[in-house]
Amino acid sequence: MPCEKSIGTLMESFRLWQVLWSGESVSWDRRWQVEGQLAPTPYRPGGPRIWLGTGVPTGIERAARTFDG
Repeated sequence: MPCEKSIGTLMESFRLWQVLWSGESVSWDRRWQVEGQLAPTPYRPGGPRIWLGTGVPTGIERAARTFDG
């Protein structure tokens, strides 16, 4: 899988996780189709912390901007 496509998949899945972890009803029709809600919701409001490791400058910037560490 080309790097650009794998990054897009990662970012979309992260956005979907955030919506699911909110406890709200979800209607997601993109790379994946999801209808409904996740229960029980995570113990930590907003979901678990997501850490991303990378060794390239653009990945470091993305991790700092989007993830928890």
